[in-house]
Amino acid sequence: MYEVRKAARTYRIYDRVNKRYVANTKDERAANDLAQDLLHSCAFEGAIPNFFLQDKRFGINLDKKRCK
Repeated sequence: MYEVRKAARTYRIYDRVNKRYVANTKDERAANDLAQDLLHSCAFEGAIPNFFLQDKRFGINLDKKRCK
C-alpha cells in the first residue's frame, strides 16, 4: 500500500508495508500518479528491491535531471 505524504513543499510516496519512502517530488500530481501506478501495476511484483532505494532517506528524487 502506498500513500502520498506532504512535508513542507515536497510530496513523498511512502510504502506502508515496508515502512519506507520510495520517492519524492515537488509536483503533487506526479506524486499521486506514481502512487496510483505502484498500487495498480505489477512493478517488481509489489516489492521494490532494496538496492533501488539504498542510501536514499526519502526515496528517489523525481525532480532530479536524468542523464541522456
